Amino acid sequence: MEIIAFSNKKGGTGKTTSAINFCAALGRKGYKVLAIDLDPQANFTSDSGGEAIGTVAGTFDFILGAPLEDVVQHNEYYDFMGADKRIENQRNKFEEKGSDFLLKKALAKVEGYDYVVLDTAPSMSGIVFLALVACNRVIGVCDADQRSVTGLGDLYSAIQSAADYNPGLKIDGILITRDVPRTQANKFAVDVFHQAAAQINSIVFDTHIKERTVFHQCTALHTNVFNVDARSDGARDYETFTDEVLELFKKSNQKIK
Repeated sequence: MEIIAFSNKKGGTGKTTSAINFCAALGRKGYKVLAIDLDPQANFTSDSGGEAIGTVAGTFDFILGAPLEDVVQHNEYYDFMGADKRIENQRNKFEEKGSDFLLKKALAKVEGYDYVVLDTAPSMSGIVFLALVACNRVIGVCDADQRSVTGLGDLYSAIQSAADYNPGLKIDGILITRDVPRTQANKFAVDVFHQAAAQINSIVFDTHIKERTVFHQCTALHTNVFNVDARSDGARDYETFTDEVLELFKKSNQKIK
């Protein structure tokens, strides 16, 4: 079971949009997927069709020991658990001594999934550290703006800090979103990402998620791109990105064997 964190300290990079559409693309391919919303803003939860936490239990409860069957929700493509403000308001619970393995221990009891996807908050708080301890894959999501490199650098530093708990963890790849090809600023930003990837032993995915009108529709309708228009260029971008990720994981697992 692959446990994949989508992360960047910088907000507004398209991280949640990418996590949602990656999960949906995996589900459409027949994989069994569990998504975990770790962001107190809970955008992943609402855009997955989730119920408001309070009427049902969610991520906060799962990390503190609630069984999966008490917190899991479903849509047509994947299972998920929802976030709420307690992740932020009671963050001291995730920063106490001995709390670093809470999410890892909770996930150790989960069976039957091919992929677990963690949508992290745009921060490097205690809850994000728990995600970095629990996952075995990290995808850095950066919009086509060189300022995202700073957030990526903070993510890399956090991974280094988690090395004692999760040795060997790295940023498997950098996904560039909100790409506007053929502009000078965009080309410069892409060059910067390739330089940053070389410095941290990572790659930039060949697939870039281009700026598309369909993604604004997704935000307005609180859903994934496949439910809005499965034949759109935006849907094709995420299908291609998902195929690229699966191929990368396949090759790296073969090397380990």
